[in-house]
Amino acid sequence: MVSKHLFHSTVIAAVCLTGLSLGACGADPGGGAATTAASGGATAGQTSPVTPAGEASSTTASGEVWDVVVFADSSGWGLAERLADRIEQDLGVQTNPIDFATGAYLGYKLLEELRTEGNARRQAARDGEVIVVWVNPLSIGWTTDLDRCVMQRTGTAPPVRLAPEDFEPYPQLWRDVLSEVIALREGQPTAIRVRDIWDAALADHRAAGTAEGCTAGWETMSGIARDVAAEFGVPFVSFYDAFNGPDHTLDPIAAGLLLDDREHANDAGRDLLADLLHEVGYAELTG
Repeated sequence: MVSKHLFHSTVIAAVCLTGLSLGACGADPGGGAATTAASGGATAGQTSPVTPAGEASSTTASGEVWDVVVFADSSGWGLAERLADRIEQDLGVQTNPIDFATGAYLGYKLLEELRTEGNARRQAARDGEVIVVWVNPLSIGWTTDLDRCVMQRTGTAPPVRLAPEDFEPYPQLWRDVLSEVIALREGQPTAIRVRDIWDAALADHRAAGTAEGCTAGWETMSGIARDVAAEFGVPFVSFYDAFNGPDHTLDPIAAGLLLDDREHANDAGRDLLADLLHEVGYAELTG
């Protein structure tokens, strides 16, 4: 954090893809702030949406302040402040939530900004003790037809281009983003959390008869985030499992986790996601 680095840093890279129906997101319809706040492959059958980082200590250095940064599209709305609140309540650490969850924000754009000197997102990555990153894969040149599974464009033709090669260059984009964040931290202790995204349109897929193919594609996309997280040795938090269930058959609308727009997380959903991120702990910072 700017001029407040006292000891350590935590990066929570939260991978979020609400951006598949992310086209029209500008402001948070749930009323959450979308600005910097001042201080204070998922696999079916997985039983937990969280891959833990280890046990966190309940003690931290006196006077320490953690920047809690969220990089995401609209699927990250409301997370920075909620996560920061949990850290303050449970660890007694002063936090500075920095909300870079922006509607329709694409992963390739995040990479560009992380590489641009003087950019606000680059500075936040350099200063963040806790960083949550989601890499939205749209507009990167992949050949998968998973866009058939986006809510506003759901049709009767199931996706068929779902081989691993159809998702290139998404894995490399993930690697590049995480590498950039880690480099900007310059060796400071950092806890990274990678996340995926829920399928808001599962009920629509079922109505269209495309649920099987759409779920297969969504699992591949989620699995890419999970696999890259494993490559980097960082915890993975599955928002997909949290909202769609471990077997990915749960409709998050029926579960009461989405706003009336049938896409974005409501307060209950955001609280659930913040709890999952917080559950991982902060062993990288607390020792």
